[in-house]
Amino acid sequence: MKRPLTVLLVRSVIVVVASALIAVVLPACGGGGSTAAGTRYATVPKVAPSYPGNAIGELHRAHLVAVVPSLPVVRRGGPGGNGYAVISQKPSPGTRVPVGSTVTLRLGVSLNGGGPWTFARRVEVPNVVGRSVETAYRLAADAGLAVTLHAVNLPLHRMAVQSQSLPAGRVVDEGSEIVLTLG
Repeated sequence: MKRPLTVLLVRSVIVVVASALIAVVLPACGGGGSTAAGTRYATVPKVAPSYPGNAIGELHRAHLVAVVPSLPVVRRGGPGGNGYAVISQKPSPGTRVPVGSTVTLRLGVSLNGGGPWTFARRVEVPNVVGRSVETAYRLAADAGLAVTLHAVNLPLHRMAVQSQSLPAGRVVDEGSEIVLTLG
């Protein structure tokens, strides 16, 4: 039995439309890695809550770019603190976005309290330029310095110390303030 030409044409059109929908919808729903047009997608990982250095590394491994549009002020932080923590992210985890897209990180102060302190002993200022904010904060606070974090050139794309107010190797009173400029 022969089928009418219109039935064959309708079935052919259905197959073509279904193939096009699968090529576009499947990557957007989590399947596949690119569309028919060649755009590659990545799934946004969950990076909040975490430390900024960890979050930025995780986003980099997912082929995404972290942006920190502003920083809360940290003044005279001391031992037991660590600077910042990622408290939210946008877009949210699980979202499919084109590779290279930005993920905005909102940071909060992650301190365990304290200060100002009264100290009598002398301490040596560590060199923290080029280090991550978490490492720099820990080294300076562990040395007995009161840490103030300052950012210039917002939004930040890196959470690393660009400069420090006290020269490395200088001996100062414990509890002296060191300003770490992030960039």
